[in-house]
Amino acid sequence: RRLPPEQRAILVLRHFVGLETAEIADALGIPPGTVRSRLHHAHRAMRAALEADARAIAIGGPSA
Repeated sequence: RRLPPEQRAILVLRHFVGLETAEIADALGIPPGTVRSRLHHAHRAMRAALEADARAIAIGGPSA
């Protein structure tokens, strides 16, 4: 939920639907380079969110 819709869509199409870069580009009507860029940024944002959640749980924060 923390990711923008464009990044979420790319992650879902790549990792849950299993589409390749060119297929995602065709499905969304965007260039393949944009798909790669959004996927890269989405992975970084997802990793940061997961690490933040793990830190919050480790210190007994609100996510615990």
